[in-house]
Amino acid sequence: MNFRRTIAALVLSSLAVTGAVTSASSDQLDPIVIDSTETKSGGPTLLTVDRNNVIWANSRWNPDLRTVKLERYRVAANGQLSSLRDVRIRGLNPLNMSSGHDGKLFISDTARNRVAVVTLSRSSTAKKLRYVTFYDDVTIFDMGSDASGKIYVLANDGVYVLSRRAKNDRSPILRIDAPFQSDDKSLAVTEDGTFFVADEGAGAIYVFEPGDEEPIRTIRIDSSFAESGPLDITIGPDGLLYVTYSQAGIASFNLNANGSNLTPVSWITTSIDADVLDPLSIAIDSNDHMIISDYQGTDGIKVLGLPVR
Repeated sequence: MNFRRTIAALVLSSLAVTGAVTSASSDQLDPIVIDSTETKSGGPTLLTVDRNNVIWANSRWNPDLRTVKLERYRVAANGQLSSLRDVRIRGLNPLNMSSGHDGKLFISDTARNRVAVVTLSRSSTAKKLRYVTFYDDVTIFDMGSDASGKIYVLANDGVYVLSRRAKNDRSPILRIDAPFQSDDKSLAVTEDGTFFVADEGAGAIYVFEPGDEEPIRTIRIDSSFAESGPLDITIGPDGLLYVTYSQAGIASFNLNANGSNLTPVSWITTSIDADVLDPLSIAIDSNDHMIISDYQGTDGIKVLGLPVR
């Protein structure tokens, strides 16, 4: 079965279920580190994984506004990493990167108020590049796309849903005026256009259905697990929502559970002994590997096995 269709089906069924039982406890787990590598750029690393299981990575702090060097690593079926040739794109200063359900790579260009939309070749190289320009002075935090190619952009002043061929933000399909509380925000989009916004400052994850301007649900984590708010989010092949928390761990949430203050289904702990210190970005490939950037750890990128329940 198609991997991305499986994700969408699981998420949709999860959101539709009512009367499910909220988890009463969480499995405390140590991460199973399969492989790791130090990044060349250093600093807090942005990463995403494309449909060919290739990791695209870059430092969040890029002092050179003229060009960006994107590191690439292939994740084998057994979770082992191999380095690929870097890809250079001129004129970008990325704040984040993401992979869409239509196979495109999205890179925010904070210096020029625009999003780079990269069409990838079968070998995961940059085949075609175009830009979506924002005329207002906004900070673009995260992006994504659904199966139809519609583009979702999370900015400091809200969420923009744009057509697949959009050149700018002047005629959005949907504009959600949702000022968030933090400069650390992330976005996850399903195939059908259901999307999640994680707001670290509010300590919350907001769930939006396609076409809705108000969230249908707000998810908060039990404060006994993490004092910080959510940093990055992604949907796993098991239909769970995976969330990173600074210097705390990685939580997975069952979207079937009722209520807003959810107990994680599993909690991957962070410690020196566990070899994961401060997870920042997170992605999951088609072979059920969890890929994270470890900001404080000795290695920039780590490949973990998904928790077995």
